[in-house]
Amino acid sequence: MGKRSEYIEIGKGLTLKEDYTLEAYLDSKVLTTDSYGRITDYNQFVNVKAYGAVGDDIADDTTAIQNAINATPQYGTVVIPPGTYKISSGINLSNPLTLLCYGRLHYVGTGPYALKITGNDKRIEKLYLYRDYSSTGNATVALQYYGLYLYNSKINRFIDTIIEGFNNGVRLEGEGDGTAYNFFYNLETRSCCIGWKTVVKTGGWVNENRVIGGKFHIGDGYTNYVGTRFVDIDVGSTGNKFYDITMESSKVEYKLLIAGNDNSFINIWWEGSNNTADIYFEDYGDRNIIFGTMSPSNQKIVGSQKSNRVLDATTMRKEVRDITLWNISATTTFDDKSILIPKNWYVQRVEAYTNSQAYVDDNNRWYFTVYTVDSSGTPTTRGTIAPSSTASTLTHVSNVVSNFQPTTSCRLYVTATKLGTVGNLNAIIRVILFPLDEGYPNSSLGWES
Repeated sequence: MGKRSEYIEIGKGLTLKEDYTLEAYLDSKVLTTDSYGRITDYNQFVNVKAYGAVGDDIADDTTAIQNAINATPQYGTVVIPPGTYKISSGINLSNPLTLLCYGRLHYVGTGPYALKITGNDKRIEKLYLYRDYSSTGNATVALQYYGLYLYNSKINRFIDTIIEGFNNGVRLEGEGDGTAYNFFYNLETRSCCIGWKTVVKTGGWVNENRVIGGKFHIGDGYTNYVGTRFVDIDVGSTGNKFYDITMESSKVEYKLLIAGNDNSFINIWWEGSNNTADIYFEDYGDRNIIFGTMSPSNQKIVGSQKSNRVLDATTMRKEVRDITLWNISATTTFDDKSILIPKNWYVQRVEAYTNSQAYVDDNNRWYFTVYTVDSSGTPTTRGTIAPSSTASTLTHVSNVVSNFQPTTSCRLYVTATKLGTVGNLNAIIRVILFPLDEGYPNSSLGWES
C-alpha cells in the first residue's frame, strides 16, 4: 500500500480506516504516536487559533497569541498558521520554546516594542513582523518603536526573519545581565531607522551575537535621515559578527556606527549616499574589523583611529586609514598621530577632507605637508595637499599626494600649516595602502594614533 500525505491544521482531526497507520510530522519533527495512531505529545504544540486568534487583520489577536504562548510548556512549540494577525501591544516570550510563524504579525500599538524576548533558549522561525509607516519627512519620526527586542536574553535562534517599519528593527539590550550568543540566520530589516542596535546599560553586556546572511534597508523618500544607520553598536558591546549582509538605502547618516570593541563585518555590500560618514568609530571603539566587498564609491571613515581596520576586497587588499584633526587653530606637526607603512606596501593615495574654514583665498588657507620618517629617523617629504576653492563640510580636496613606495618600513606624518587669516581647521587625512605581495595584511597593521 502506498503512502498518502495530508496537511492537517493543528487542533483539527483526521479519521483513519482500519488498515491505515499514521506517521505524524510537524516541520519535519516526528510526533510520537501510540499503537492506535494517536499523537501522544500533542500538548507540546499549541495553535494560537485554539486560543481565539483569527488572523484576518481586523480582529485584535494580541491576547489570544499571548495566552497561547503562556500555555505552551517549556520547549514546546507555538504555531501561528497563515494569515495576518493584528497585535495592539507588545508580545512577550520568556520561556524556552519554538515559535513557528506561518502568518504575519501586524503591529498597530504605540510602543515601546512589538515582540520582546527575555530568558534563554528560544527558536523563532519565519517571523514577519511589521507596522504601518510613512515614507516621507523625518525618518526618525516616521519609523518608531522596537520591532524585535531582546532584553537580557541568550542562546536564541532566529531563522528567516523580516522586521519592517520600526525605529530599531532588532534591538539587543543588556542591563544587569547580558544579551549574548544569539544567532540570526537570514535576517532582513525593511524600512527601519536602525537595522540592528545594541544598548549596554548599567551592569549589562551585549556580546558575541551573530548575523549570518540577510539585508538591512532604511527606506527611500525621507527628507531627513539624521539618526539612521544600518548597524549601531554601543560602548561595551563586543565580539558581534556579521557575515554576508547587504545594506542599502538611497541615503543614510552612518552605515556603521561602532563604539564597541572587537566586532567584525565580513563580506558586506552596502549602497546609499550619506550625510556624515559611511563608518563612524566613536571614541571607545577599538579593534573592529571590516573586510569584504563594499560599494564602488569611496568610503568616508571618521572617528577614533586606534586599531580599527577597514579592508576593501573590491580593490584587492586595500587598507584605508585616517588621521583626524579637529579644531586646529595654529600650524601643527602631529607627532602623536602617525600611520605605520610596512615594507613592501605601496601608498596609492593620500587625500584630505576639510571643513569650510579651510580656505578663504589662495593667501588665506590651510595646507598639509605629508612626509615619512624611516627607522633611522630620516624624514622624506612626499608632497603637499592644499584646498584650492571654498569647500563645504568635509568635502574632498581635489589635489592629492599619490603613488610612492617606501624602501623600508616607516611612519607617515602630517603637518597642517596655517597661511594668513583663516578659521580653525577640521580635517580627515586619508591614506590608502596596498600590499605588493600575495599575502593578506599582517596583524601589525591598523589605524594608529
